Amino acid sequence: MRLNCLLVLALVVPLAGCGRTALVTTRDMRVHEGVLVDGSGDALRIDPVGAPAHDIPRADIVEIDHPGNVALTFGLGASAVGGGLMVLGAVAATSSDGLGFLGGLGGLAVGAGWLGLGLPLAIGGYERWTTSTGVVQQRARVSVELVPTGLRGRF
Repeated sequence: MRLNCLLVLALVVPLAGCGRTALVTTRDMRVHEGVLVDGSGDALRIDPVGAPAHDIPRADIVEIDHPGNVALTFGLGASAVGGGLMVLGAVAATSSDGLGFLGGLGGLAVGAGWLGLGLPLAIGGYERWTTSTGVVQQRARVSVELVPTGLRGRF
């Protein structure tokens, strides 16, 4: 029974705090929650739930909590645990020191379960995180014309 409760907690806790919205904190300590939809050199455009989209000047932003980082971290951890259990199960199943074939198969099965839980969480979290951080990395397009100094004023 305790193992079931721990498994439910392991599934629910990482997903509870990881939505699809970013939290943008500004200098006046206001927190704007929404989806980052566009970015320029001067501002980020955020689309809050239930409110019109608006721009937040980059100079006013002090912190951004991107969506997906909790699921990505938990997913990678669960995948690592699952991979480790699968390796231990394979070693136990093939060893001759009495650990037992059935015990090894059990380790493989439990490890596959953790891996099956961790990989989708990690992939989904990575997708959300990279989408949000990609918007922040967008810059305004600047056009630059290079003219050699000796030719300045002749065109």
